[in-house]
Amino acid sequence: MLILRTKVRRSIDRCRGWLVPRVRAVRERLGEGWGRAIVPAILALILIPFAVPLLAKELSEPLFGDTAMMQYTAWAIRHGQRLYKDMGSTDGPFIHFTQAIIQVLLGQTDRALRVGDIVLQITGSALIGAMLAPRKSLTSLTRKLSVVAWMMAAVGVWLSYYLILAWGVTTNRESFYAVVGSAGMVALYVSGTFPRRTGAILAFAGGFVLMSMCFSKPTGVIYPCTGALALLVREPETLVTRGLRIRSALYGAGACVVGVVLALLLFGSISGYFFWGSKFSGLMSSASSVFPSSLT
Repeated sequence: MLILRTKVRRSIDRCRGWLVPRVRAVRERLGEGWGRAIVPAILALILIPFAVPLLAKELSEPLFGDTAMMQYTAWAIRHGQRLYKDMGSTDGPFIHFTQAIIQVLLGQTDRALRVGDIVLQITGSALIGAMLAPRKSLTSLTRKLSVVAWMMAAVGVWLSYYLILAWGVTTNRESFYAVVGSAGMVALYVSGTFPRRTGAILAFAGGFVLMSMCFSKPTGVIYPCTGALALLVREPETLVTRGLRIRSALYGAGACVVGVVLALLLFGSISGYFFWGSKFSGLMSSASSVFPSSLT
């Protein structure tokens, strides 16, 4: 018995001798404040398990209402029809081209669009978390863990709201606008807290994304307006790169406008985009005179 105790004690001592210096080295690499930086991951571990069954249910639901209409316009673009000339809606080109891209990448079924929507929601919310993750006064390892933790937390919070919505509400164009516009606003807001080059890139991306919301629907203008306010915040640590970030955001917005114009030249009609509302009203008036009973 005594021999057994001695062997066990020696094994424990050897294990401790191997483990203690490695734990000490990890703690030194983590530095101070690592616990506060990664604690949001706990929120993700609580919320995400509840989202999994809702996610499976979400992917099995059919499309509904305007979403199905946008599926048709996206299909028509892919088959040679011109947006705002042969078909269209009063919404801007953002949603039509977005759903067309999803169809190219994932297919044109209802499930394919819902998969694309969930990928967009997860990607957008994860980027929001990554940009908001604290980095100041943290070691390299802790900064990486902080980014992962905040990404997980942001995805968990975003999906915990999104997946409880009715199946006719999810995949709607407003959900696309919400996640893309929010990511753009956050990019502009945090751009001043990053090094000069990274901050300029974030400002360019934020300007590009927020300008795309001007091509969503008329109320989408609220996104770039809010983003502009984020650039005007006067904080001591962000004033140094403020001019650079404003220029970068304007360049990004300009690049977005050029991209949309080129897309409409290739796949749509610029004049139709500006006058689609009056054209649609004229078509409805003509239809009502020919088929009055079917429109009442």
